Amino acid sequence: TLALEAASHCSANTHTETKEFLGRTFMKHQRPADALPLFKELYSMDAPTFNPNDLIGCAYRLRRDDIVLEVCDKLAAKPDLTWNQVEFEVHYLEKYNIPKAIDRLTSFIKANPDHKASQLRLTAIGILHRRPDLVKARLEDLPTVGELPEGYIRVAAGVLATGADKASAVDYAYRYLRLHFNDLEAHKALI
Repeated sequence: TLALEAASHCSANTHTETKEFLGRTFMKHQRPADALPLFKELYSMDAPTFNPNDLIGCAYRLRRDDIVLEVCDKLAAKPDLTWNQVEFEVHYLEKYNIPKAIDRLTSFIKANPDHKASQLRLTAIGILHRRPDLVKARLEDLPTVGELPEGYIRVAAGVLATGADKASAVDYAYRYLRLHFNDLEAHKALI
């Protein structure tokens, strides 16, 4: 409660580290609505110690997709974008801006041509939105079953099933199931 009282006394002169501490304290106490103004202020100040992922996490919990997309858009301009950042943003962009999602993925693939999970995600968008120019549905275009990220097995099997060799989809799903037998999604993919 001391941190909550202190937050009410925050002013423009309050040190950025104090605001960041208070924002994180609010998040730990399940009060993202109280943390949001602090995180937004730190983000707009471009405070060197502030991690924009704190603002994204806070906005995500409040279902403020507008803030999530704004921050992700700014982060996308940075040169060292990771797959996790791209994947997270694409999840939102698929709801609001498919062309931008495609642009993010194609840019990432151009910079990381051997990244097969990103190609799989782009192919899935291509199939869903009838864009055959984006589809690569051959086995060699997909991550191996050992490299496939969690939660992607049904997408991978579905992509393979749209290709020329439909038997490869069953084989791929079976091999994945053998590695992840306790995963319900692996069973669904095989079925």
